[in-house]
Amino acid sequence: MRRAGWAADHLDQAQELLARWAGERVDELRSVETRLGGTARTTDGAGSTELTPREREVAALLAEGLTNGELATRLYISPKTASVHVSNILAKLGMTSRAEIAAYAVRSGLAPS
Repeated sequence: MRRAGWAADHLDQAQELLARWAGERVDELRSVETRLGGTARTTDGAGSTELTPREREVAALLAEGLTNGELATRLYISPKTASVHVSNILAKLGMTSRAEIAAYAVRSGLAPS
């Protein structure tokens, strides 16, 4: 528990430092925050369940049945970053599987049916 408190304090500091940035590091920060039991926040500190443009792109590719490795190749990112994107999408949408994300992408028009 003590380490979680320490991590939460550092997470708040990182939020402040990254408030004007976007991209991979902010996505990783959101992932850490979610794992610590917090809510994912946008860079202005407000709660958000809206997918980022990159997350919408990942969701559309999941509808094609791509693995994390294939996502990574297609998007020129590491497999770990692909995994973080998938985890963030699952958390934001309250889903438990890649199949649910794929179905969501089709229903919402992110991917063709």
